[in-house]
Order: sequence, then structure tokens, then C-alpha cells
Amino acid sequence: GSSREVREQEEEEVVFDPTQGRLFQHQEEVPRLPIPELKDTCDRYIKALEPLIEKDMLEETKGYVEEFLQGQGPSLQEELHRLDQENKAGSWVSGFWETMYLENRDPHPIHTSPFFVLSPFARMKDPLQVLAALIRSTASFHHLVRTGNLGPEKAGDKPLCAYQLPRFLASSCVPAKGRDVYISEPSANHITLNIQGNLFVFQVMSNEGEIISQELCVKAIKKCFKDVSRKESDGVDTMIPIFSAGDRDTWAVVRAALSENNASQLSVIDTSLAVFNLLQGEAGSLEEASQIAMAPPLGWFDKLQFNVMQNGQVSLNMQHAACDGHTLLSLLRHIRSELVEGEGVGGGEKGRG
Repeated sequence: GSSREVREQEEEEVVFDPTQGRLFQHQEEVPRLPIPELKDTCDRYIKALEPLIEKDMLEETKGYVEEFLQGQGPSLQEELHRLDQENKAGSWVSGFWETMYLENRDPHPIHTSPFFVLSPFARMKDPLQVLAALIRSTASFHHLVRTGNLGPEKAGDKPLCAYQLPRFLASSCVPAKGRDVYISEPSANHITLNIQGNLFVFQVMSNEGEIISQELCVKAIKKCFKDVSRKESDGVDTMIPIFSAGDRDTWAVVRAALSENNASQLSVIDTSLAVFNLLQGEAGSLEEASQIAMAPPLGWFDKLQFNVMQNGQVSLNMQHAACDGHTLLSLLRHIRSELVEGEGVGGGEKGRG
């Protein structure tokens, strides 16, 4: 099959409530996203059009905008206020955001998935050691979030909304005809390892947050790598992940066919913390590293995915449907802190895309 499970039996599922921890302690202080006045919205629309269209077309458009202000506009403005009242956890824009990403049928690479290239680590170069350290740090971050023990994020002295964080890791944008389905599983304790399109899943922590050791994590990666080498010697190719890089409706059809025999394997990939791609070769420049980060070969574009090259270069590609850049930066800050303090590694992150 396209997925081989090498993890231990999962523990009994535990329900986590991150809102009871310090992560959400300032959530009530976060201001609501305001709804602009209808006239202000229309004025800004006209101003945005001024450098884009001819003068006669602009004047014609102003007439349509005035008709909108006197006609349908006020009732639609009331609808925005109703949506805002209904969505206490998010805002009036939440539904539009989800529709924009989940109903977009274009491929995720290039069109919707931002990517980051991390600065080279100062001392850790071995790709298996780097990969294991990334896996372990990602797991520890996930446990801090799901238990609410991650410190609250702030911009200066102003608290940031924590709503996206519990839906970031262990989530997936599952392809479906017309509109994808976004799922998240905070109780997940496993990751997906992708080696040349071969997908493996193994457990990396307990419900209590006990993280797999660096040594055992490297050992698990090596076990997977040996299996890939055996498949190659047998002439077996695994190309399933390539469909996740295409248009969403085609991927939905392919996945539906796969689900007849592989539903449980696909589900365990969906709920894994993230996908970790162990790639062949090295990036010779930042431009080349950026191209790999944007569209890693045989990547799995339904989820957050890390890319590790053979020289230890790290990049990642983010699933954008439910999260913004500041959520990803929270994870990157945690990874950098843990690698520096725990592994003696120096580095940073550079956003691209």
C-alpha cells in the first residue's frame, strides 16, 4: 500500500482543552475584528480602482456603487453583523476565509501554500539527526498547545488571538469534490515520514507529553529508510503523494478510489502532527532551496510539511486553510529555541512566498 504503519499502538484517546491553560488567559482581551462602515468600504473600493481602470469606466462604476449603497448594501451590512454575533470564537470573516481556501480548486503549491526556508544550522548537519530533532520539537510544541501550557503570544504588550493554534498541527485539508474538509485531531501523538513518496507513520510522544528520545527517533527513521531501499531493489514505485499537488477535484476523485482499501491508512496520515519529507540531494542556493520549499518532490500538500535535505537544510510548506503566518512563526520560534538549547544548534527562519 501507499502507507506503512511502524508506530506502536496508540494510547486511549484523551480529550484536551487548551482553553483552560495560560495560552488562552488573555483571549478575552483580544479586540474583535471590526466591521467597517458600509460607506467607508465603498469609498475604499472606488479608491482602489482609480489606478486600475479608465476614467469613463470609473465613473460608470461609481454609479453602480451608489446604487449598491441605496439598495442591497445595507441589508448585506446587517448580515455581516449577524455573522459576527454568531461567531464568538472567530469573527465575521471566518466563514469567508474558509470558503476562499476550501472551495479553491487550484493546486495548493504556488496558489495557496506559503513556504519558509530556515537558515542553515551552525553545527548539526546530519539529515537524520536534524529530522529527529525537528520531529521531537514539533511534538513538544503540540503538547504545549493542546494542554494550554504554551505561553500566550503577544505583539509588543498586546495579546494575540490563540484560536488558530490548537487547529494548526495534527490537522489536514482533506480533498473533496467542490469543497475540501478541514479536520484536526489534538489527541494525536504520531507523525508521518515521507521518503521518496513512501509514507510511514510512527508514534513520537505519549498522552502525557513524554517525547521519543533522539536516539529512538533516528532508529525509527533508519528503519523506514531500509524499507524504502528494499522497495527500490524490488522495483516498487510509490507515487501517491503527487496527486496532492494537483487540482483539488482530481485529488478528491483519486483519494475516494484509494479510500476503498486504504481508508484507515489515509486517516492516520490526516491526523498526524505533520509530514516530514526526507529529500535526496542538496540545495545549492537560497533560490533553489525556495523552489524545493514551494513544491517539495512528492510532497503531501494537505498538511504542514517539513523538508530536510541531505546537508541538513530545512524548509517547510504550510497548509493555509485554517492558520495564518503568525501561527507558524510560533512553532518556528519554539523549534529554534529547543534546538539551540537542547542540541546546541544555531539558526533562524526566513519567510518566503
